[in-house]
Amino acid sequence: ERVTSLINYFTYNLYSNVCRSIFEKDKLLFSFLLTLMIRMSHGKISQVQHQLLIENITGLENPLNMNNPCEWMPNVIWNKICYFAHKDNLLFGPLINSM
Repeated sequence: ERVTSLINYFTYNLYSNVCRSIFEKDKLLFSFLLTLMIRMSHGKISQVQHQLLIENITGLENPLNMNNPCEWMPNVIWNKICYFAHKDNLLFGPLINSM
C-alpha cells in the first residue's frame, strides 16, 4: 500500500512539475503519453495497441485484402486497422469480423 502511494505521489509530482514548464499546447500530448506508459506498465495496453496509437504508418498495404466498409473512414486508416488485425487477431479480429 505504501509503495502504491509513493508511486501515485511521484507520478502526480512529475506531471505537475513538467506541466509547469511546457507550453499549453503540449500538455495534452504529455498527459496522453504519460497515461499510455502507465497503462503499458500495468499490462493494460499491448505492444500492438501501443504501435497503433503512436506510429504514423503511411502507404501501408492491406494484408487482409478487405474493402473499406465505411465511407467516412479514410483508406489509410482502414489499411492500418487491417494491418494490426493481421498482427493481433485477438484484439482487432472482432472489429474486422463485425464489418
